Order: sequence, then structure tokens, then C-alpha cells
Amino acid sequence: MMIQPIFSFIFSVARRVGLLVLLVASSSLTLYSMPTDSSSVPAVFRQIIPEISYEQTEIRVIIRNLSQLTKANIQLNMQVTGKTSLRLYQQPLLVAIETLVRQFDLTMTWKGDLLFLDPKPRVEPVQIPVEPLIRISGNLLSIETDPMPTAQFIRRFIEVTGRNIIPDQSLPPMVSGVIRDMPFSEAVRLFFLTNQIKSTEKDRVFYLEPLAGGTTGTPIRRFSGTQLQVKDSLINLDVRQGSVDQLIKDAASQLGKSVVYYSDVQGSISASVSRLDFDQFLSFVLKNTQQTWKKEQGIYFIGDKTNRALISTQLLLLKNRKVEKLPEILPAEFTKSVTIKEIKEQNGILVTGNQNDIDDIRTFLQSIDYSTPQVLIEALVVDFSTSDGVATGVTAGRGDTSSSSVSQYLPGLDFKLNSKGVSKLADGLGMTRIGRLPDDFYMRIQALETAGLAKVRSRPMLSTLNGHKASLLVGTTQWYILKSTTPIRDNQGAIITESQQFKELSANIKLDITPWVSTSGEVTVEIKPVFESPIGQFSPDVPPTISKREFESTIRLSDGETIVLGGLVEESETENVQGIPYLSQIPWLGRFFSNTTKIKRKSELIIYVTPRVFLGEGTRQEGR
Repeated sequence: MMIQPIFSFIFSVARRVGLLVLLVASSSLTLYSMPTDSSSVPAVFRQIIPEISYEQTEIRVIIRNLSQLTKANIQLNMQVTGKTSLRLYQQPLLVAIETLVRQFDLTMTWKGDLLFLDPKPRVEPVQIPVEPLIRISGNLLSIETDPMPTAQFIRRFIEVTGRNIIPDQSLPPMVSGVIRDMPFSEAVRLFFLTNQIKSTEKDRVFYLEPLAGGTTGTPIRRFSGTQLQVKDSLINLDVRQGSVDQLIKDAASQLGKSVVYYSDVQGSISASVSRLDFDQFLSFVLKNTQQTWKKEQGIYFIGDKTNRALISTQLLLLKNRKVEKLPEILPAEFTKSVTIKEIKEQNGILVTGNQNDIDDIRTFLQSIDYSTPQVLIEALVVDFSTSDGVATGVTAGRGDTSSSSVSQYLPGLDFKLNSKGVSKLADGLGMTRIGRLPDDFYMRIQALETAGLAKVRSRPMLSTLNGHKASLLVGTTQWYILKSTTPIRDNQGAIITESQQFKELSANIKLDITPWVSTSGEVTVEIKPVFESPIGQFSPDVPPTISKREFESTIRLSDGETIVLGGLVEESETENVQGIPYLSQIPWLGRFFSNTTKIKRKSELIIYVTPRVFLGEGTRQEGR
């Protein structure tokens, strides 16, 4: 008797469990399609298709082909994309559609004979408001909160503590932190300080403003070992094997930049850089990839370097160097895929190519575009001379015949001359071969000129740029007549013709100087002087003899130092005879009625060279 109730109970439970399983199965089916039966589905969707076979084909292509094959009206939402594989044999069109619906998580909506396929609406998770823990115990304050909006925390703080807070409009958007049992004012200061916010208390009111140097905008983004932070519209990046594509998208999102992609960005990067603007950031992360970028009207375009739509033309200006012949010194690897043209009017080059190559050229130009030092060369060319005379014969007259082998020139100047040598004469000016000129140097030179012992041949001041030659040419040109006779024979005899030609003969002072300034401030000077001077009186019939003295030297000096160059010695001898007319010409007895003076003159050419360096604001001065 007890068995029947037991079986009845088991049967009842089994029926309920089976009903539950049936309900679950039915509900799971509704995830993929709406319940259909043969009467509610249009006939065109019930027709049998012998074979359907697709391999990794876009769903839009599959739907279009099925619609054309069966003449069914199917509308696929534009947001649905992707590839799939589908193989069916002897199945209705509806089965193929339902299979695609399951694979792409779509919904089916019927309107008469028209079928709409749309993505399922996504259910956004409900955001549960985060309530901060703010507790006051006596004069001690405790704060504990997960990341939450700054404005929401401030409102809750005012409600709990009754203290007013006046925030700045540029505070960080989120705050978080834990403070346990600290004095009220100190707890408030430390909590906001950990969130890069400065708090100032005045009359029981807290004033909040961004901490100097702290973040004032978007928070730090972290993903896959990467930290990307935007501060003051500049990007700070610390990344290890981060995706270049993800970095660009994240930076563009934080800065609000519009980016159009012509192709997928591949590659990864490990780097730690700071304070890059978005243009610099793109050039940096795309440097070793096959992609480049271009900016037009505030929109950034990213794609392959071979894409002609990404070719840019930019004018790169120079501040200090001349643009002339600049393309010749650019490294070959920079110019392979770009076109460069000199623009002399703007002192720049016009570069056409992708942005990566243009950035490389711009960086190279910045490394060499420094102000060139200007060098002022002060040169003094002096001809020092001494003479020895021998007089023979008889001279009549009256006067003071006292003489001294040592004379003093220019009263008050302790400088004396004698005839012991030209080198000692030059050394008496108060300096060694290399050094700085004494203050009274030029006064002493004037004293020597007054005494006839020195002659300033030239005092040029030449200015030139570092590494460039400066030249000076000063001289005279003499013209003389060159006569020539030419005999010509004819039937009547010889005829002599005479012709005249004017020839020129130049006597010049030429000075070539090339300075080279090192980073230590020393100057290497290449100097080549040439001095030509005529000997004797000028005659229009006979060309004069030209005395030529030249040398070439390379010296190294500090700024403002003077070097003495010499050794160009010239010797000459003159003889002067004076006597009583006729009597002085009597053989043997004539010397008693005449006076003969022989003078030997010796001169040495001395050159004083003083370089002075002038540096511009943009001059490179490493090593100084």
C-alpha cells in the first residue's frame, strides 16, 4: 500500500525536473533565434539548398550570395563583420541563417517577408556607487576609499564632516587612498597630497588646487607592463614590449586627437621617454616600423610608408649655416627616398618624403646648425733695418763730430738701439716669440719709424668665418715701354720696322690667412704672406728689378695671443762719391779731393699675427 504513494512522488518529481530541463533548453534556444514554425516562416526561407560551402568567408558575402540564390530578402546590419566557415547539405535556407546567427550572436526580426539580422544589444553593467569611509573620532580623522570621482568624494566629505571644501576646476578626476586616525587637518592634507592635490586651510575652509608638477588631467594608463601618462598635453612613457598600435590609440584617446588608419600598425617597443608632444610621440614609436604618419588640418593619418597619400612636403629652415651645397653633406641613407631642393631665398631646404625621413633630416640639421665662430686677424708687417757705413777720403767743414754707437729715441721711452743685429732690434719691443703685446707696443713701433730703423709695410685687419680663407692684396703696377725692331727684306733691300708695347709690372703685398677655431678656444692659423718691392728708380725704358719675399706657416695660438714670424732678410749695398769737380777725377790724386761712402743695409721682415675669436649665441662650445 505504501509503494504506490512512493511511485507517485517519484513520478511527480521527475515530471517537474523534465519540465525544468525543457524550459532551460527552450530559453537557450531563444538566445540564437526567435521560435519559428512552418506556418510563421515565409516560404522562401523553407526552400531546400542542395549544398552550401564557404571557407573563411566574410559573412556579408555569404548573406549576399544566399539572398541572390534564393531570392530571399535579408538585411544584415552594417556593424556585423567577420569571417566564418559554413558547410551544409540538403538544408533549408532558414537553417543556414540560424547557424550564422549563432556564430555571430545576432537577433532575427521579421517584418513580413523581410528578415533583419542585428547584433544583440549589450547589457551595460550597473555601476554601484562607491561610498567612501569617512570617520571622525574626537580630533582624529580616518579616510578609506577606492578610486572614485573627485567631485563625489568632496560632496561626501562635506556631508560627513561639515567642513567646506572649495576645489579648483582642474583637479585630477579620480581620488583614492587610506588614512587611519590622524589629526584632522593633517589627514586631509596627506590624503589629497597622495592624489597630487595641494590643500590649504584658511578659516576652517579647505582650498584645493593641483599640485605643481603633478597630473592635472587624465590619469595614468597601465597595460601589459606599460605606463602611459599625459601631463600638460605632453606624453610620458615607460613601456616594455608594448604594442605600438595600442600606445597610439591610448595617447590619441587621452589627448583627444583624431586619427585615421590606412593600414594596421604592427610591432612593439620598449622605451622610457618623457615630455613628448603627440607629433614627437608618433615619430618615436613608428621609427622602426613600416608605418609613417601625416597631419592635415588637425587630423593624423597613419599607414604604410609606400602609401603616396602619406607623402609630405616641408620647408626646413637653417638659423646659422648657409643652405648652399647643404644637400651634398646629408648622409646618403637620409636621401634615398626623399626629394630635396635648395631654397636660397629662405635659407632652407624643401624636403618631400614620408614623415619619418623628414624627421631624420631635421634632427641631423639641428646637430650641425650652429653659429660659426668669427675670427678677426690683426696683422702687423714691419721691416726692421740697420746699416753700417765706411767713409774714405777728405771732408772739409765745421761742427760737432761727436757720435755714439748707442742712441736713444723718443724722450722718456727706455728703448735703445744699436747695430748688433736686426733680431735683437725686434726683441727689444718687449715680447717673446709667442705672447701678448705690451701696452706701449705701437708707440715703440712709431719711435722706430721716426728713427728710420723700421717701416710699417702693412697693418691689415681681416675678418673671416671659421675655416674660411681671408685674403688681402695691396700693391702698385708700373708700366714700361718695350721696344722691338724687326728687319724685313724685299726687292729693294732691307727695311727695319720698330714697334712699341706697354708692359705692366706689379709689386704687391699679399696676405692669405685661414683660421681654425677648436672647441678649447685655441686658433690654428695658416698664413702665407708675399711681399714684392721694386729696387732702384723707375725708368719707363727699363723694367725695374722686383725683390720678392714670401713664406708659408701654420701656427697655433690662444684667443688674443700674438706670434712673431720673421727670418725674411734682405741685404743691399750702396756707394756714394762726392768731390771737387775735375780734381777728384785725376788718377791716383783724385782721392785727395773726394769722399767715398759705402753703406751696407740689412733689413728683416717681421710679422706679428694676433687672432681674436667672436662667438655667436648659437655657437657650439663643448670642451670649454
